[in-house]
Amino acid sequence: MQRWFFADEESKCERRAKTPSPERVSIKSSHVSLESIPWKFCVDYKKPLCLNETLAIIGNVEMLGKWKPENCVVMKEIDNGRWCISVILPRNEEIHYRYLVIGIDGKRRKIIRFWETHHPARCIKGSVSSEEEDGRCYDVFGYINGDYQVNRGWVMFHTVIVQLKFFKAPFVVCEHSQTTLLYVKVQPVRVAPKNANKTKVQENESKVLESDTLNTLSGGGETNELKTTFAFTEVVSLNSSSSHFTYQPKFGTPCGPNDMLIFHMTLGNFANTAYVVDFYSYPRKAASDIPPYHFGYVHIFPHQLNNSDGTLTMDIMCASKNQSVGTVMIRYLIIRPLPHDLNMEGTFTRYWNPNWNNMQIGHRGCGKSHWRDRDILRENTVKSIKMAVENGADMVEIDVQLTKDNVPILHHNLCLQFSPSDNIDIQKYDALRFALTENEILQIGKYEKEDGSHNIRIPIKQFTLAQLKAVKVYEPRRAISEPNCSFDTKSNRPFVTLETVLKKTSRDIILNIDVKWPIRLESGNWVDGVIREENMNDYVDAIIEIVLKHAGTRKIIFSAFCPDVAAVLHLKQNKYPVFLLCHGAFAAVQFVDSRGHDLHAAVSFAHVMELQGINVHASHLLEYKGDRTFIQKSGLRLITWGSQNRDADFREKLNSWTLDGIVYDRIDRYLASKDLKGNMAYIELKEEKNKNV
Repeated sequence: MQRWFFADEESKCERRAKTPSPERVSIKSSHVSLESIPWKFCVDYKKPLCLNETLAIIGNVEMLGKWKPENCVVMKEIDNGRWCISVILPRNEEIHYRYLVIGIDGKRRKIIRFWETHHPARCIKGSVSSEEEDGRCYDVFGYINGDYQVNRGWVMFHTVIVQLKFFKAPFVVCEHSQTTLLYVKVQPVRVAPKNANKTKVQENESKVLESDTLNTLSGGGETNELKTTFAFTEVVSLNSSSSHFTYQPKFGTPCGPNDMLIFHMTLGNFANTAYVVDFYSYPRKAASDIPPYHFGYVHIFPHQLNNSDGTLTMDIMCASKNQSVGTVMIRYLIIRPLPHDLNMEGTFTRYWNPNWNNMQIGHRGCGKSHWRDRDILRENTVKSIKMAVENGADMVEIDVQLTKDNVPILHHNLCLQFSPSDNIDIQKYDALRFALTENEILQIGKYEKEDGSHNIRIPIKQFTLAQLKAVKVYEPRRAISEPNCSFDTKSNRPFVTLETVLKKTSRDIILNIDVKWPIRLESGNWVDGVIREENMNDYVDAIIEIVLKHAGTRKIIFSAFCPDVAAVLHLKQNKYPVFLLCHGAFAAVQFVDSRGHDLHAAVSFAHVMELQGINVHASHLLEYKGDRTFIQKSGLRLITWGSQNRDADFREKLNSWTLDGIVYDRIDRYLASKDLKGNMAYIELKEEKNKNV
């Protein structure tokens, strides 16, 4: 277990004594006229703790930190596995509280490691009475009335989460090597700070390269900041639906052709942290008591992790000969905190209403864009969302992505399709007209993508919100005697902002926000031809910030096809649940990341990352011939999506999966017209205003 840098020996976690069954006993104080009352909180914690971890409590009153993580109250261990704290509580107030496990770094900063996520939190009623002079609570960590709910802590303002991923033996070793299976171990180490001169940095890097031990850099001369650097390191292999993060074995974790390893590190000083990756292998026909030999190593320096996510292809160096013995491909993910920290009062990350069975979920509102009499009901609009709810939708799914100026808007496709002429078939397409200046046309023209026809595609992210709001949409001509429009034109416009949706629709409407992100395919191409260029942290931050600011009491569920985006959505905030969208193993095209199409990999990943559930393509469920109970056994919720779901008979076939929700078009059962084929836009030249006039 790598908990503190440069430890000569790995920290040992001590197993706590057995604890009582997960039930709570409360002994409450006598009813007297005093304004406050002494209260003793006691909690039993069953799992091992490391040297810099401790139990703490947080609650809604000043004495318990007012839900601010940095103000949580540290508890003391009075017995083997029993932690207690005595505080003075106001007598006539309801006290809400949670227990948590925190890590404390060298600067005495508190890091949330694990915390109780029940909704609502634990509660002590006001106006208590008993024969006792004071009050006392006996609890078991994570359990309320037999229900266990504990989540991993989110990334806080002074931490960064780093994930290194080794999927399906990503090694190429030299031909003369007899190695058949490599074991991987990752250790974070500290390097010189950014303000050190180049010579000092090179010296430190060479020291790492010359040794395979962590304490090489532990000599004197480092700054106080470096001395207080900390790291928590855990690993998981996504080989079952019950996998979970654990501390690393002494000689690493095996990574074979079917293994998917994720190393999860919480760091206190990302800029000055490097990573030693050691590879071990066992000799062929070795006895069971023969240890593995050190096959090689890789060193990763912070400047090499220069994006939110990416892939490194690196040489594996032999420690004894200092020469390359192969290469390894390492995927990485960096998760940075939001600009401000969050409180711990309300959380719905594990909340699921008992009445939410087989929820009917409107797709993009009331379905893909289609004609309704003489008007088009557009997908992902305020009108479509409201109509879905009016027609019985329990929840509404919407697609969200960013404009060029980083404003979250509702739109499904990552690209807009443009026709070279204005002769657009309005019975097949939702016709849009852009009025752009010559300079604007030149700017977006740099990002044109051919689609195999005479049309071109331009990514949504190349348009500003102002340009999208100025788009003209098709409206049928009407006789003077006809009503102006059967729909509210304003609420039926495309490219509505997420903020507008949150403000203009009832807070009783549950929204499932599908965060769009470029996806790479097995072929090497990208969905819609859109290559990822944005910083994933900044992208997700922009969406989460709008939700936190404007959602209020509304129930929100996030979802994403990209597993890394799903992980970032979950680990950046502590309030809303996240689902992983699964494309399906039987789709015509497959994602390069099998977590996005392999059902078992998706379930294992969602379980490990503590997501609330998965949203699987309906065809995948019907084609699946294996055990159908493993998803429920993993504790995940199951939702399904797909164009076939609009058919009532098809939905009946899915009942054998015990679904928590089903996403489909035409939730109002309006089936008179076909879906439009999407948007088709045309650009007309807008003359620039003469600045001298």
